[in-house]
Amino acid sequence: MQRSIWAVVLGGGLGIDMQPLMGNGKSKYLINILGKPLIKYPIDAIRNLGIRRITIASNQQLIDESEIDYVKYGDNETDALREVAQYSLKGTTVIIAYGDVVMPMDAYRLLLDTHIGSGNSLTALVVPIEDAAGYIKINLTEGQGISTAIRSKEHQPGYVLAGALAIEGEHLAQISSSDFIDLLSKSGGGAALWSGWWIDVKHPWDLLAVIRNELSSLSQSRISARASISSKASIEGVVIIDDEATIDHNATIRGPAYIGRKAYIGTNALVRNYASIEEGSIIGAGVEITESLIQPYSTIGRGSFIGSSIIGEHSVMEPGVVTLTMHHEEAGNIGRRKLGMIIGNNVRIGANSVISPGSIVKPNTIIPPLSRV
Repeated sequence: MQRSIWAVVLGGGLGIDMQPLMGNGKSKYLINILGKPLIKYPIDAIRNLGIRRITIASNQQLIDESEIDYVKYGDNETDALREVAQYSLKGTTVIIAYGDVVMPMDAYRLLLDTHIGSGNSLTALVVPIEDAAGYIKINLTEGQGISTAIRSKEHQPGYVLAGALAIEGEHLAQISSSDFIDLLSKSGGGAALWSGWWIDVKHPWDLLAVIRNELSSLSQSRISARASISSKASIEGVVIIDDEATIDHNATIRGPAYIGRKAYIGTNALVRNYASIEEGSIIGAGVEITESLIQPYSTIGRGSFIGSSIIGEHSVMEPGVVTLTMHHEEAGNIGRRKLGMIIGNNVRIGANSVISPGSIVKPNTIIPPLSRV
């Protein structure tokens, strides 16, 4: 009997550590990166494999597409899979993908090919990491079988679940009498070892890693014929410029970089090095932005410098705002990267303010001009 493939993308969870960017009940799965919401990354990667039956497990509707349906997520993965297990799954291979994990399509292809080739009832995509705390740690046998699985609390190296697994429908029915971790531990399944990049978006600064990896994978520019680009502007390197974006006189876009739909880049502005300017944002004259994510409909006032930072939706940086950046040893446990500031939604920072490295500004905050944060 020919097996069908059904992909279920998990879009639940509270996303507590992403709170500065999640005002007014917005889900972290809808945070924009390079012109599309976070949850679209696993969906698009799975679609590129030719899989068309895709369901989102969530307690709210995240995206409105006729080809995608929904099941209830509940409180955790176990609740979501119990919902899925109620369907008739005979002859079906189910791919379970986390909606907040971003990785190349090749990772899902490896998972599916390994699963089908092995004949196992369950195959987990796993990666080795230096600190497994907070992840589902997978202990493997010498033959790359799964011996046990636990939610690790120890800061030790190990293999962890990399946001996806494949399971035969008949086996998934066992979830009704067990939970997700037990299902992994007792599956007798195997592992597909992924050695490429993958990003579990747990914290705001993980969004910057998504931008870097996604833009690094581009081989050529994509510039919309519907964008308005001054003949005096300079476009260098690999860039994406979306519909109705405007690049004004003497502005420089130095890729890799993304300019979103209806975004405006002002005179003499410089957008460079893994910057993502999302839909409807306004970058004023003489602004410099590098390695940063500017969420939709935000404004960066003239003469500002935004580096290694994340600016939430509908926020305003008045003229002359400067972010300072430091490496992680000086700015807290943010991983091996620089970090400037993380600004929530609907924030206004007054003119000529200076923002210290690692600063987090809560949504709806107003900071007076000439402040030092």
